[in-house]
Amino acid sequence: MISQRLQKLEDGEKHIKENEDLHRQSMKEIQNLRQKELDEARKKALIETDLLMKETEQEISKAFEKQSKIIEQQREKSEKEIRHKSLEFSLYYSGKMLTQLSDELINQKRIDQFLQALPTSDMKEITLLKEELAGKKCEILLYTPFNLQENTLVKIKESIGSLIQCDEVILHSIEDHSLIAGIRMIIGNKILDASVKGELERFKTQMQNEL
Repeated sequence: MISQRLQKLEDGEKHIKENEDLHRQSMKEIQNLRQKELDEARKKALIETDLLMKETEQEISKAFEKQSKIIEQQREKSEKEIRHKSLEFSLYYSGKMLTQLSDELINQKRIDQFLQALPTSDMKEITLLKEELAGKKCEILLYTPFNLQENTLVKIKESIGSLIQCDEVILHSIEDHSLIAGIRMIIGNKILDASVKGELERFKTQMQNEL
């Protein structure tokens, strides 16, 4: 009986030892599995972090590019405004200076130059006026900064009448000191502008288109 009990005890100890070995093996497998899962989780986290960083960098790059474009647009707008303001400033003071320098002699010279060049002018307005007023009465609103002498008025009437081939030319003279020098004529719905002010306005338009 003692021998049997001892045998049972030995078998029990053996069984316990086997169970312990199995338990250790299971724990080891569990640890390995846990470690594997942790490694996978870390790897996945690194990939996700890397993707997130790339997305963040792309967003930052887009935001920077957008902001740079806005800044560049604002810079160009500011520069354009400065150029326009400078042009207006220059023309304003040029007009002021020319107004101070202008007199009846300069005014007469400018009118004479205009009348001399008129016969060879290829202005579109002249052609249209010929088609509209040839053989008819021609009324002209004549704006000038100075009173014109009678002989100058006669020359204007003769030049316009001959050029447009009007049957009769009627002048309505109006003083306009803002023209500085020269004349501005309104014939029908057409304008013939040979004034200094008109020249400055044309120059301003040309420069604004180029700015």
